[in-house]
Amino acid sequence: MKQVKGIYLIERIGGDYSIDNKRFYIGLAIDLFDRWHQHCVNTDQYIDKMIRKYGVTNFTFRILETTSAQRNLKELESKWINEYKALYGEELLYNLSETSNINPTRIDTEVKDAIEKLFMEDIARSIYAIAERFTIPWKEVVKIRMPLLRKNGLKYDRTTKNVVSLATKQVPLDWRGAQLTSKQVSTILKSIEKGIDIDKDLVSKADLEIYLTCTDNGRLPYECAAEIK
Repeated sequence: MKQVKGIYLIERIGGDYSIDNKRFYIGLAIDLFDRWHQHCVNTDQYIDKMIRKYGVTNFTFRILETTSAQRNLKELESKWINEYKALYGEELLYNLSETSNINPTRIDTEVKDAIEKLFMEDIARSIYAIAERFTIPWKEVVKIRMPLLRKNGLKYDRTTKNVVSLATKQVPLDWRGAQLTSKQVSTILKSIEKGIDIDKDLVSKADLEIYLTCTDNGRLPYECAAEIK
């Protein structure tokens, strides 16, 4: 069956609450129908625990919006969360209960699964590009990738701060893990120009040779940022 990407709504319709006190959860999914199944069998998230506690028959699942572009999911999810927050208030959204009561940095299971799949297809992928794609901190991407390194014959070398081969102790020739996107390089270089403080780890990844080459050629740094692939 073809996967359907989009935004979904889980609505609490029974249990201890009256019909006037419904609760809502809005999420994103690469496979909407499989995602509902995951919520019913997993206990990773606050909404999962509520479904287990009150019973699946006290919740409904509805698709709010579909999309063919995976990169749009986070933006669409934020749009729908804000819409429901405006309509019903923060206290009726399980999303905000989860954020405030459990762990504000928790990454959605669906997003974790998608990132793991990307690394299983190609462990050499850029952690920064993935972070940009899913709009999450790059350090969270590192955590997801970490257990997959050794399976691919790799490890993180704390001395050189590089991922290296277990066999050769060298960075793999096709490694792109520390490669920034053009958008990120542009942002960094603009910030350097304006004297804005940004993530120092990202600055170290933005090759200063790029900065020097640009200025030596009489161009502002961000004018040649798009050349970085």
